[in-house]
Amino acid sequence: MINLPKIKVIKNNLEEEIGVFRKFLFHNSAFSKRRDIFQAFPELEPKILNADKNDIENILRHFIINFYKKYEQEFNKIVSESEQIISERGGLALKELAKLMDYEWSKEITYNAIPTILPFSPFNGNDFNFSILSALRGKMNNKKSLFITMHEISHFVFFDILKNIKEENDLQLSKDLEHYFKEALTAVLLNQQPLCKILELSNYFGNIEIQDIKIKNKENIVLSFTDFIFEEYNKIKITEKKSFKMFLLETIKTLIPSSSEFSKKWAIWQKHGRQIYKDNDILSEYQSPIEIK
Repeated sequence: MINLPKIKVIKNNLEEEIGVFRKFLFHNSAFSKRRDIFQAFPELEPKILNADKNDIENILRHFIINFYKKYEQEFNKIVSESEQIISERGGLALKELAKLMDYEWSKEITYNAIPTILPFSPFNGNDFNFSILSALRGKMNNKKSLFITMHEISHFVFFDILKNIKEENDLQLSKDLEHYFKEALTAVLLNQQPLCKILELSNYFGNIEIQDIKIKNKENIVLSFTDFIFEEYNKIKITEKKSFKMFLLETIKTLIPSSSEFSKKWAIWQKHGRQIYKDNDILSEYQSPIEIK
């Protein structure tokens, strides 16, 4: 394959880390990310919420610097091991992902993988942060770095193909539907052989916000959104032998009439996040199937 991308692990500096924390803590619309940060660092929440506005920057800076000092040895070890794993298997994983998505990179590019202690992995352009917080706390092994890398790159490829689809077919796709679609699609792709073997991945259910999204299909069968996308992928791309691009187009056209229902689900998640699991009424509303007509 020509133009196979390079993946470069870049050790984030403290100023960049402070900046990305600030972005998600005080972004006007990223309320769920702010909540995720406070859930991951409960000791930070009262420091920020009870502080004078002029002191917040110094409090945040002091907190992050001290956290990195506390875990300095573990951080360096995880980054070093992540570099090795991505170097050894990243190219092979990229080739398999490209096969699954019928994709070729039009030019030579480098994806910059930047470790972060954020509890999620934001991306911007060809750069993405990969969270090592769970690894630092001993809740995740370092092999997950390659999985996170392929997860984020699958989004980059999806957005590139989707851009062409929307332009060629004059389609409008809501951001909420787009979000749920890309996360479910990534779960489908990363569970495919031989990619999941390379990633040492088994039964990946996707990001938590899609795990309770359910679909009632045209046969009135209720299934998870990820299983719905999996069935569409198998039917259109595998059985009917159509291109990945055609699979996206046909599936998107099927889902667009239900866009408002996906937006309702996203509004619930934005408001409550993981707290939905502590309220049966809210959880039931979130799990109520979206009907495909």
